[in-house]
Amino acid sequence: MSRIESQSKGRRAYARQRLGTDFRGRAPSVMVPDGHPDPAVASASKDLLMRTVMFGLAVVAGVLCGLYDLESGRTLITALLVAGAAFVLAVVRPSSAWMTAILVALGVPAVYLWATLAHRAILYPPSPHIAATLLALLPALGAALLGVFLHRTVVGEQGATTPQ
Repeated sequence: MSRIESQSKGRRAYARQRLGTDFRGRAPSVMVPDGHPDPAVASASKDLLMRTVMFGLAVVAGVLCGLYDLESGRTLITALLVAGAAFVLAVVRPSSAWMTAILVALGVPAVYLWATLAHRAILYPPSPHIAATLLALLPALGAALLGVFLHRTVVGEQGATTPQ
């Protein structure tokens, strides 16, 4: 093996070490002093999965609310559906309540934008124009705030557990 190849391998090994992976590309498990894996590392991946699921549910709920509004034109019922979806998602996961509320609310203008770009007939156009559908943010954010308040009232501050 030439000197250049060995330097190149040394640099790649150093880069892997700096990136936090072993030679197989797997992240090494983090050990705490007593020799057991750190529970924070395992809970971080579970937290990411839960956040992704909640954001996915928010997008689906928002699109469904937007499709309902596009087909029926009943703005009040649409606002109640948006608020209900944002409320439920905020009660289930209050740490990302504002983001799920925004995702639910943006489903309504996204559907109208899609219908406009697809040259689909809009039977009940929003008045005065499509930007009026952004008003769905108001009931969504209000309901999310109410959901966070209810969660913290029932469960307690940040889901605190009893001391051991």
